[in-house]
This record gives sequence, C-alpha cells and structure tokens, in this order.
Amino acid sequence: SLQRFLFEHAPIRGELVHLDESWRSVLERHDYPDVLRNIMGELAAAAVLLAATLKLQGSLVLQIMGKGAIKLLVVECSGDMKLRATAKWSGALSQGSFAELVGDGQFAITLDPKDGGKPYQGIVELEGASVAEVMQNYMSHSEQLETRLWLTADGQQAAGMLLQKLPHSDKQNHEHQAEAPDEDAWRRALILADTLKAEELL
Repeated sequence: SLQRFLFEHAPIRGELVHLDESWRSVLERHDYPDVLRNIMGELAAAAVLLAATLKLQGSLVLQIMGKGAIKLLVVECSGDMKLRATAKWSGALSQGSFAELVGDGQFAITLDPKDGGKPYQGIVELEGASVAEVMQNYMSHSEQLETRLWLTADGQQAAGMLLQKLPHSDKQNHEHQAEAPDEDAWRRALILADTLKAEELL
C-alpha cells in the first residue's frame, strides 16, 4: 500500500509505503540471513517510494555494490509497482552495522523508461550508515529535491516514509525573508518525523 500526503500551507509532500505479501513473496524464494533481509527490505521500501515520486512508466533499479560480506543488493520496482529483489553475499553474516557489512562500495540508481526513451544511470560512492542515509546522500549529490527517508523491515513487512521539500511557488515573494516560514515548516516536519519508531512504521 502506498499513501501520498501534502502538508497544508507548507511546501512539503510525503509518502508512506507498506510492503506485506509482496515482501514475504520475495523472502520465500531464498533463505536470507536476518541482517541482510532487513537491509534488503529497507532498500525495497525505498525503491517503491522513489518510483512513486518519479511516476515512472518503466522501471527503477537500486543497487548497492559492496566490498564487505554483502557483495550486491538489487531491487527493481516497475511503474505499476511490481517488485523484485535479490542479493549476493559471502560467508555467514553475523550481526553488524550496515557500514561494516557492506564495506567500501558504490550505490547506483538506474531509470529504464521502457518507452523508447534513453535510460539513465547515476553512480556514487557508498556514503551513509544506513540505506536511508545512502539514498539521502545520493539525492543531495544529484541536486534533487531535499529528501529524507525513514525505512525499516523484518521477516514479515517492510515499510518506509519519505518527505520532500518542494520548490518555492512562483507566486511567493522572493525576498529572503519570505523563505523563513518554509524553512521552519521543513525543520519542524523533520523533528516530528524523527520521533517515528520502527514498530510504528511497521
């Protein structure tokens, strides 16, 4: 399920996603270690959130390529919200932080319009202590709308929330003082969103 929302009187939009049966059907195809499963679930939730914001007709592919125990995580989400995910890793994955398990690596986003348009791929160094941070760093590097993500997953569900700060309306006064209310609204939205617990998101 995917829910979009807007804040009244503030240039902020958001989305909430819940993956239930679709996520469990991914997990039925392979016995993933718990720590890897949870990271892959977060990436799957992120893929759906991002695909929904792009209103893509083709497919969006997110890839984490690591040099640690986790070698590869791939999630593909189509414009009609069909989801695929897979992973490659070495050894028995013990509990560890995202950075420890993935190590140095790269993060790639591929947009395949599948309508004759030109595919796009962006690749950046892997930066961040979580899937959400990796995504946020990518968005800031690629000069996208300011975006924040909250992601979580377990063996039954994957879930996420996205907030984006929208550009100023052309109708607004462009004096620098006019930007303060928007900045304040964005800051307050982030402070409130940061109180969201994983169990609440699920």
